[in-house]
Amino acid sequence: MEPSISTEWVREFVAALHALEGTGDATGMVRQFSPEGSVWNLIRVEPKQGWEEIAAFWERYRSEFQTIHSTFERIIETESQAALEWHAEGTLAQGGKEVAYRGVTLLKHGSRGITEFASYYDPRPFLHALGAEPLVGRQERLAA
Repeated sequence: MEPSISTEWVREFVAALHALEGTGDATGMVRQFSPEGSVWNLIRVEPKQGWEEIAAFWERYRSEFQTIHSTFERIIETESQAALEWHAEGTLAQGGKEVAYRGVTLLKHGSRGITEFASYYDPRPFLHALGAEPLVGRQERLAA
């Protein structure tokens, strides 16, 4: 059971994410952001900013999976910020392998929508599903 959400904008963000995951259509997700909003995750070196780049960010996210569904475990929210702890399970588009991973998303909200999105997650499940080994694991094995 997902936690209750008290602010409308966080509730709308979660609903838009679930719609994106189910349909692959990023339109509803992009509508959650202000025109100057930005998105960032561990794969991106620099944040992506503006609706066009935000749309590309979410389309790319969804294209990485055949199926994906996020479940929120804890949500801490104020009128203008939120921290969402989640886990996601799905099937990768590349190779069709199942993957499950965990992370935290931080959001800032302004008068015109979400102004900042940052997502932090453990990439090791992706590496494992793709048959790659993290550099740390290789270094430890080589030192032994």
